[in-house]
Amino acid sequence: MDLKELNYDELLAVMQATILGFKEMRAQFDADVEERKRMSEETAQMFKETDRQFKEVANRFKETDMQIKETANRFKETDRQFKETANRFKETDMQIKETANWFKETDRQFKETDKKFQETDRQFKETDKKFNKLQGLFVTQWGKLVEAIMAPGCLKLFRQRGIDISQAYRNSVSEINGIKKAEYDVVLANGNEVVIVEIKTTCKVEHVNYLLQKLTEVKTFIKSYSDKKIYGAIAAISFDESSDSYAVKKGLFVIKTSDEGIVQIDNEANFKPMEF
Repeated sequence: MDLKELNYDELLAVMQATILGFKEMRAQFDADVEERKRMSEETAQMFKETDRQFKEVANRFKETDMQIKETANRFKETDRQFKETANRFKETDMQIKETANWFKETDRQFKETDKKFQETDRQFKETDKKFNKLQGLFVTQWGKLVEAIMAPGCLKLFRQRGIDISQAYRNSVSEINGIKKAEYDVVLANGNEVVIVEIKTTCKVEHVNYLLQKLTEVKTFIKSYSDKKIYGAIAAISFDESSDSYAVKKGLFVIKTSDEGIVQIDNEANFKPMEF
């Protein structure tokens, strides 16, 4: 457009349009500036936030690195402990093997000892049998010896006590229909009275009670004594359990040997025997 050909009004209109265009461009420019300023501020804020996050991440990496190092140290310590435990297991295993060998040896020794005990027990049993046999033989022979000492003097002792007897019978046995019912060590008889004497090496209360039981059965087993006066006497080298006093209380004569070996009736002179 050639401005020289325009009149005043047209020129004024052109100028106004140009000014308006400049204003619009300035407004747009200002708007762009504000937008860029806002975007710049947002970008700066984003950079700050990003920088903060980077720093936070860096701190976390540092903390993680420290934790990794601590974990590595713990792994090292754990590995050391595992190795130490492994060594202990090896040592324990060796000790268990040694103990097992010791138990095997001990078991072998126990078995060997058990065999020796069994053999010793067998020998003891055999010795015990021999001893019992020897003891039985000794008791029998000793009993016969005691009877041999006691029996001969009994007649005289009881005659001195006024008892009418004249015969002494040793080891008398009473039988009914061929069945043995009783055995008496010494029987002093004839006349109207009979004395049954039980002879023991060592007298106990049970021996006294046994004699009392036999005395109650004499007239049943020996019919010829049914009308006789039956007395009882216990003779022994020694008396246990105060069996001599017990026998006296039960009405029995007690025959003892003195320190000089003399056989004598130990009851008081006025003693009244039990009549069976």
